Amino acid sequence: MSIDKAAIENEQGVIDDIVDTRLKKYTILIIDSDKQFVTEVCDGLEVYSDQLQCKSFSDSSAAMRYLKKSNPDLVLLNIHMPKIDGWKIAAHIHKESTAFLVFLCDEIDSITKEKALRIAQELIVKPINIIELKEILLDILAKKK
Repeated sequence: MSIDKAAIENEQGVIDDIVDTRLKKYTILIIDSDKQFVTEVCDGLEVYSDQLQCKSFSDSSAAMRYLKKSNPDLVLLNIHMPKIDGWKIAAHIHKESTAFLVFLCDEIDSITKEKALRIAQELIVKPINIIELKEILLDILAKKK
């Protein structure tokens, strides 16, 4: 009986890739003017997933300053923000970052929805279920190599 060392090494490489993906910590940036919302979402994501590490801003100007010097894995962004709206922040992300983008909104019309889904990986209408949100974000992040 012979052992196929190449097949074993290949199989181990696949297993290592799966383990690396599952153990990787992803940085999520949450930007929403509702301070209570960003705190609850950030805390909830970190409680329900040891893979997600959150940073949050309720001030869009502060979030833009952060984005100019950091590159999170994913940005969860409210479209309707005071000071700098979500569209401008999204444009900066596409130009300067490799982060995935997920838009948030309280309500949405069909034109805004269409525009949002051309820009972002996902659009989520509040209220949200934290466990469903975690699954959506991890599915998107699984595509990041």
